[in-house]
Amino acid sequence: MVIIGGRGRYRHYGTRRAAVSARRAPVHLPRMALPTFVPPPYPAEFDAETLGRSIAELDGLDIEKGAYGMGGVAWLARALVSSLRDLGPAELRRLLAHGRGVRWTLPLALVRLEREPFLAGDYGPGDVLGAVLALGPDDPAWSPARRALLARVLDGARSGVGALAEPDRMRIADDLDAARELFGPDPERP
Repeated sequence: MVIIGGRGRYRHYGTRRAAVSARRAPVHLPRMALPTFVPPPYPAEFDAETLGRSIAELDGLDIEKGAYGMGGVAWLARALVSSLRDLGPAELRRLLAHGRGVRWTLPLALVRLEREPFLAGDYGPGDVLGAVLALGPDDPAWSPARRALLARVLDGARSGVGALAEPDRMRIADDLDAARELFGPDPERP
């Protein structure tokens, strides 16, 4: 399809558009390589069937469409009915911060934090770690295996906090100090 308008002509090649001059051959835009999708790690305790189910299914919740209204809280209903496999960092942070589905979201968050301690949700670097630490050591979702995983996450975070930009570095360093006070120097011990 050729569109003639004004002084130039344009030829459409699918979603790409090449400009055509009266003196030169069409200039083709280079195709960009698509990034390959690398799925996030999943906890070993979750099988494929569990990852395909939502928190609402796993906890037996009946969530009607629009149950949480509009605007800022509508994400909660969407996150609760999304499969565990589809939850991103922002949904994990929000669900953990609101204490919804913690026994399912905590292992997902810890496994992702082990690979990337400063995982950014919707507020910036380290906010998923902050939501995990805000649960506190008395939450029943903390098993000995999860405490050991938290210890590895905190070690990775302490070693990498110096590479962050100044405002994030200060905030996360404060979170790590608070975690040391809450969980003790060795989080593996209850």
